[in-house]
Amino acid sequence: MKLCSLGFRVKFITAAGLAIALHEAQELKKLGRVQQQLAKTNLLILDELSYVSFNQAHAQSLFQVLSEHTERGSVLITTNLEFSKWTISSVIRC
Repeated sequence: MKLCSLGFRVKFITAAGLAIALHEAQELKKLGRVQQQLAKTNLLILDELSYVSFNQAHAQSLFQVLSEHTERGSVLITTNLEFSKWTISSVIRC
């Protein structure tokens, strides 16, 4: 909340919510627009990572967004799982 009051752009979303939003945007051919909106944020807070397994396409889209965002802004990931148990898909493990 403090960052918001200081004028920073913050986006809070669950990992599953982001994966679904990216998939829907891709199907509607609006993925670029969603990626541009995410790129405008200073901080992306991704909640509940690893509670849901993603298929390969969702995992790759999620990984791409996180990778691109860390080059321009900050990413905060929340989970109750210890790091060794993080998994995004059977293909991408942390």
